[in-house]
Amino acid sequence: MLNKYISILKAPQERTWRLKFNFRGSNRATGETPWAFNVSNLHKLFEKLEQGFNGDPYRLVVIDSLKAVMDLGGIDFGIGPMGTCMRLIQAAADRFNVTALWLHHTKPGAAKADMGIDGAGGNSNITQVPFAVHTLHKVQRKGHDHVVRWTVQKLRGEPSRTFEYTLDPDNGFFKLVHGDVEENRTTDILFQLWLKRSDGVSTTELVDCIDNAKKTIQNRLTALGKDKLIRSEKRRWHITSKGTEPLLLAIPELAPEVEEWKKGGG
Repeated sequence: MLNKYISILKAPQERTWRLKFNFRGSNRATGETPWAFNVSNLHKLFEKLEQGFNGDPYRLVVIDSLKAVMDLGGIDFGIGPMGTCMRLIQAAADRFNVTALWLHHTKPGAAKADMGIDGAGGNSNITQVPFAVHTLHKVQRKGHDHVVRWTVQKLRGEPSRTFEYTLDPDNGFFKLVHGDVEENRTTDILFQLWLKRSDGVSTTELVDCIDNAKKTIQNRLTALGKDKLIRSEKRRWHITSKGTEPLLLAIPELAPEVEEWKKGGG
């Protein structure tokens, strides 16, 4: 599967990528069983990290997926000791100077509702312990076959960020998807206000999140306010029921959650 993904990504220096991967998991040819989160496998993982690969240290460990390895290790990812499990891998990452990346699936229906961090299944420690939490989901964009929205939900000391990308068939890996600048800016603002609809967002926070000139954001906020797509209260901006209409045109998968919000009084 990894080799297939490398081909799909058209990774530059493909041979180097293949040579530097060290896969540990189910293998029918060798009879190897899936990797489980248990003492034996953790010991083997730490040994590998200590040894390095052909004289070079490992830089990235990907665990796919969190629930699968916990289930195989006899740990309930909902009520089990997930705080200890997450911190153990975090400590190992620090000890061996490597990035540990957990792949985790959302709860049923969470992707359509775009619940962000709250969409993660299982124990709250799964999202509370890591230094960063990212969510990815597919979106529809005219002129592109496959577009994914990547939202940095949590990065300690940094504001949240959102961008969209697709595969780059010419240069390999990925490229950012850019639409109409003004339309994108409006969507970015409305999306940030939607994510923080309970407390609202200040102009300064929006500038940090969207990474744009303050004057540009202020002008757009004024225009959106005149159109009654957003409202200001105690120096914080809030999305209105009308404001969700253009937001849904850009991000239709938010529809179920928006409907619930409107039923509750919006």
